Amino acid sequence: MKIKQPTLLAESVNENQVRVWCPFCSKHHYHGNAEGSRDAHCEKKTNSPFLETGYYIKLK
Repeated sequence: MKIKQPTLLAESVNENQVRVWCPFCSKHHYHGNAEGSRDAHCEKKTNSPFLETGYYIKLK
């Protein structure tokens, strides 16, 4: 059974990078500048569900 990934809105930082706000870490995570599925950059101590599911980045 495939787990549905949550979608996070990303804002551009520069031509190569975007950032998304993580409600579990209370900070931004940075990724390459493209929409798609990503592994979470959350710290294990946050117990973020994103660690298991990852998330989908949607560009603003």
